[in-house]
Amino acid sequence: MTVNVAPRPANDAERVVALHGYAVLDTAPEPALDEIAALAANVCGTPIALISLVDDQRVWFKARVGFDGAELPRDVALDAHAILRPDALLIVEDAQTDPRFADNPLVTGDAAIRFYAGAPLVTPAGHVLGTLCVIDHQPRKLNAVQRQTLGVLSRSVMTHMALQRSAAAERPCSVAQQVDGAESYRAVVEAAPCGIVVVDQAGIITLINDHTEALFGWSRAELVGQAVEVLLPESLRAGQAIERDRFFAHPETRPMGVGRELLGRRKDGSEFPLEIGLNLVTTAEGPRVLATVVDNSWRQQAEDEVRRLAEIVASSNDAIIGKTLDSVVTSWNAAAERLFGYSEAEMIGTPITRLIPTERLDEERHILESIQRGERIRDFDTVRINKAGQHIDVSVTISPITDHAGRIIGASKIVRDIGERKRAEQALSIQSERMALATKSHGIGVWDWDLSRNTVLWDARMFEIYGLPEVPDGVLDYRDWANAVLPEDLPAQEAQLQETVRRCGRGERKFRIRRRIDGALRVIQASEMVLTDTSGEGVRVVGINYDVTEREEANDRLVALNDELRAATVRAQTADRLKSAFLATMSHELRTPLNSIIGFTGVVLQELPGPLNAEQKKQLEMVRTSSRHLLSLINDVLDLSKIEAGEMQLSAEPVDLCAAVDASVAIVRPLAESKGLTLRAELAPAVGPVVGDPQRVKQILMNLLSNAIKFTRHGSITVSVLTTASGPGVQVADTGMGIKAEDMVELFKPFTQIETGLSRNHDGTGLGLVICRKFAALMGGEVHAESVWEKGSVFTLVLPPVGPAAPAA
Repeated sequence: MTVNVAPRPANDAERVVALHGYAVLDTAPEPALDEIAALAANVCGTPIALISLVDDQRVWFKARVGFDGAELPRDVALDAHAILRPDALLIVEDAQTDPRFADNPLVTGDAAIRFYAGAPLVTPAGHVLGTLCVIDHQPRKLNAVQRQTLGVLSRSVMTHMALQRSAAAERPCSVAQQVDGAESYRAVVEAAPCGIVVVDQAGIITLINDHTEALFGWSRAELVGQAVEVLLPESLRAGQAIERDRFFAHPETRPMGVGRELLGRRKDGSEFPLEIGLNLVTTAEGPRVLATVVDNSWRQQAEDEVRRLAEIVASSNDAIIGKTLDSVVTSWNAAAERLFGYSEAEMIGTPITRLIPTERLDEERHILESIQRGERIRDFDTVRINKAGQHIDVSVTISPITDHAGRIIGASKIVRDIGERKRAEQALSIQSERMALATKSHGIGVWDWDLSRNTVLWDARMFEIYGLPEVPDGVLDYRDWANAVLPEDLPAQEAQLQETVRRCGRGERKFRIRRRIDGALRVIQASEMVLTDTSGEGVRVVGINYDVTEREEANDRLVALNDELRAATVRAQTADRLKSAFLATMSHELRTPLNSIIGFTGVVLQELPGPLNAEQKKQLEMVRTSSRHLLSLINDVLDLSKIEAGEMQLSAEPVDLCAAVDASVAIVRPLAESKGLTLRAELAPAVGPVVGDPQRVKQILMNLLSNAIKFTRHGSITVSVLTTASGPGVQVADTGMGIKAEDMVELFKPFTQIETGLSRNHDGTGLGLVICRKFAALMGGEVHAESVWEKGSVFTLVLPPVGPAAPAA
């Protein structure tokens, strides 16, 4: 078996030197770093977290949670791969399927690593010293918050190491004042891990070390002999001589941490915060000021990191609670206070059992037993009590906390309020019961076809429709349905179903079945739509069936009756009236299941049964839009049939045309603007009210405006209230394609659409203008049209005025 060894970075030798410069390898555990590792494991939900330092031949662990070894060979450690990218996390969701690690002994052996995520530990100079990593024995993913938090924690590790290194820097620097020999003195200055600047009483630089060159960008030759003010911004130079004279007069050692904090100036003119410690040293040339200089940028960075980490914890919606193995609370964040109502002061040091209902106290005992075995409890749904004594539904994830030696010393809990989820589940259950009642009352059967398993899930009504004995789980094989369909109908039905699945669309079908229970032949109407996965592939088909046998038989009888009635002229006229009455009746009947479909689709779009992906929402919107369009068609048919049957009742009352136009324009203006069209309303208050039905006047205006917008590609639409030769009215003029002269005679015929080049792109019934003209006629008015091909059209509505007819304009 060959291990895929990570290539070494191009600057690996420099990187290893930088690592050794931190003097952290093989040092004792540090509680602060142990806590960062524990927090990383807790946030990411993994049993293992490590702070790994990648040496030349090994990877040594400065902090470890859930892992026994102190180090690993570099060639097998996953951290050797993570250090190759200083600007990104290395995330291995499943090492067994990753060709880089599938044969690694850490994956195939006892360690059984499946998941790894490592955030690089990067120095200010860009050297990657190692990683803060989290590991699991099972595949997993990290969400965006977990990735961000892991990065923040890795930078916190580097901040801590920089602080430790800075604290160590003072000790070698202070030794210089006790060096007698010049060579030894210079050697100590060069070896110091901080910037050293030696200045005489005149303020002239006499000695610097390599760190100073790196800090300020000046070479030794450029700085020695220069006034020390060259290292300061111009704004700080004026008082420097006074400060220097005061120090020589009263020399007191000012160690780092209590020294001066000011700005330094690099050779390129950039400024940066620095901290200075001062010592007086005696040399053969006389007294000198030995200044230790450290770039203080890390402090601001550390403060920023601490602030960001605090913000992440503070903004968490989940309660994060620490406790001992005796169930005593040791930490309590703001989200815990919001959830339970207790402040941090009230909870720290108290037993966590005060949050647990009496009847659930055994849960805590079982939880502690699992924690002591090193087990992690995930997403445990339970009930807790808040300060007000109210029971709240929560989901709890508990992880062991270990010390630097790997001993379990407590537990960390993440508690999430799932009250809304529980209420949503209850509401969904109630809604499902209501939906079942609705479908049952309308005789609708609901089915769900799982394409991968080729099984169908039926509700109780489906079993009734097909005359099959109901099974407990409602699941049947696809062939159970196919066997019920008449053999002569099945091929076409399966072909249509497969085409719907291929398109991931929706379908409507009608077929015949033979009921198993009584052998009766029944006609079934089916509607279905395909649900897809995130990749857009169809995974399920959901639909409805309802028995339309009686309706089909009634249709057959009516067809036969109409054929008979058409035999004679008088009987044909009677048949026409019966047809209108039938259309009105059937429109009412069709609206009921359509409203059910629209309502059912709306419920699903509200995601009450569960979350939907974008494709599912798109398909459901198509169902709802098509259903509404069909309902609109039915309403038009109903209006037309009522008019033709003489059953349409209109009111006759004064109508303000200006107000009606203004209201209608306001409704359609967004649609016009979405197409880039200019919509103008020219109102004439002097035109008096007309007599008509307000609702139908508005319906006519909306139809004319909608048509104008629909068939105008660019330009404008003008709506004018005016007095025509026939009386007061409204004109709608557009700059659309217009209508050919030979087509004008077809304009007001039922179910006729004029071919304009645009009409094929728009749904329509061919009834709108017919109904408009009939409504106008019933109100004593008229609708007429004028059009020039490729220039535009003008539609005019004229209605009778209130009182004496107005004079022509």
